[in-house]
Amino acid sequence: MQVEGRVVGDSPDQPLAEFADRRRSSGAIGLRDTFGDSGPQLVREMLQDIAKDLKLELREAFSAPQ
Repeated sequence: MQVEGRVVGDSPDQPLAEFADRRRSSGAIGLRDTFGDSGPQLVREMLQDIAKDLKLELREAFSAPQ
């Protein structure tokens, strides 16, 4: 799974940040991830994890002294 995007301000021509996050495995143990078949709930959880990590990274990047 890969999620790509950009954070824009007033002008979409000059993004404030661009990102790509690729996850090859859910890290789940057991039958939920058997044979690499990620069901809708597992995909949702992976996307939530990516969003959480992105939020932390953006918070750190934009709150750091320039």
